[in-house]
Amino acid sequence: MNVKITPSKLHGELQAISSKSDFHRIAIAALLCRTPVTIGVNSISEDIAATLSCLAALGCTVDSGAAFVKITPPERYNSGALLDCGECGSTARFILPAAAVLCDSFTLDGHGSLRSRPFAQLCSVMRTHGCEISSDTLPITVSGRLESGVYQLRGDISSQYITGLLYALPVLSNDSVIKLTTPLSSAGYVDMTLNTLCSFGISIKTDSENGFPRYNIAGGQRFIPPFRADGKSASDGIPDVSAEGDWSNAAFWICAGALCGGVSIGGLRYESLQRDKSVVGLLRSMGADIVISGERVICGGGTLHGIDIDAGDIPDLVPAISVAAALAEGKTRIYNIGRLRIKESDRVETVCDMLTSLGAQVSSDGESIIIIGRKTLGGGEVDSRGDHRIAMSAAIASCGCTGGVLIKNAGAADKSYPLFFEHFAHMGGKLDVL
Repeated sequence: MNVKITPSKLHGELQAISSKSDFHRIAIAALLCRTPVTIGVNSISEDIAATLSCLAALGCTVDSGAAFVKITPPERYNSGALLDCGECGSTARFILPAAAVLCDSFTLDGHGSLRSRPFAQLCSVMRTHGCEISSDTLPITVSGRLESGVYQLRGDISSQYITGLLYALPVLSNDSVIKLTTPLSSAGYVDMTLNTLCSFGISIKTDSENGFPRYNIAGGQRFIPPFRADGKSASDGIPDVSAEGDWSNAAFWICAGALCGGVSIGGLRYESLQRDKSVVGLLRSMGADIVISGERVICGGGTLHGIDIDAGDIPDLVPAISVAAALAEGKTRIYNIGRLRIKESDRVETVCDMLTSLGAQVSSDGESIIIIGRKTLGGGEVDSRGDHRIAMSAAIASCGCTGGVLIKNAGAADKSYPLFFEHFAHMGGKLDVL
């Protein structure tokens, strides 16, 4: 769909949607349990639906309610299953090693840009540990069970490779080690994984070798569902564990609040391991007035100015924070941008094109994105190119535009935030669906 937005100031209150990053991790843990797990979740995006589809294809029973999903693992997992990951890289890279310890063969597939996104390093280490793998890009057919051992891989390509192996290796009979041969990028996502594994009774010991992280994994471990805070196991509809509020998607509203003032977002734990909570610190450094009150983030606006931003651990924040930078005084430099090129789009290119289309002054030298802010943007036409974060960023940018904003392929937002444009209207946004 296409959406035409008439500029207006955004304001009001919202409850954050559930984090898909947190949900993926809980759901893969549930896949590896021997008993049912009930997960609290308040929004089912396309990416979450892709993970649930893969679990069902492997034989799990998936029951959904208004605010929960119950996953019941099968007595025997399905060999020969087709696992359709949609366009979700997390689903694909998490479930590839996990499925290889559960069944003798399966095919992993996906759509859109996922078919061109990298899997080569993960496939390579799996080939040397018992698996026959047909290709380094989707579709991938796997036969043979994953084996324990020493896994060496780079840490600067995708933290999702490491997460997938951290789930799979503990259930094998023998011990394993994951050794990284470079520094770890997006370390916060691995921290989230380790936290979820711990809550499901899995012990991973971490240290370093040659200055790079190493993960020591005892074999023969069992995934055990966590108990609720009251010490009881779940009954139908009462979650064992709930996915946290999503800082990555809340960042769009927090940036809108920094630009407009009067925005309040609930359901966000500031103690969360989600690195995208750093949007608060970044915007405060830019001059925004932001208050944390319990699990609520209150944005009172402010006079923004440019800063330097290291995107290495927060690539998903770049589209939203770039909008704030485009409407801030002075220069913002966003560096360490390599991982932006292997998202749903080449986000170095699409962020620059989005801002340029709206009248911003932006450039890239390949190593960084440079934005020279101005008081207002003119408006214009933005093609999301199928990237959910570009579609949502363009909508937030409209509140600083003097003219209308047409977003082509705006439905890409459904990938992570199917309620985005409904919430946009709730916050005072004026839009027409074309």
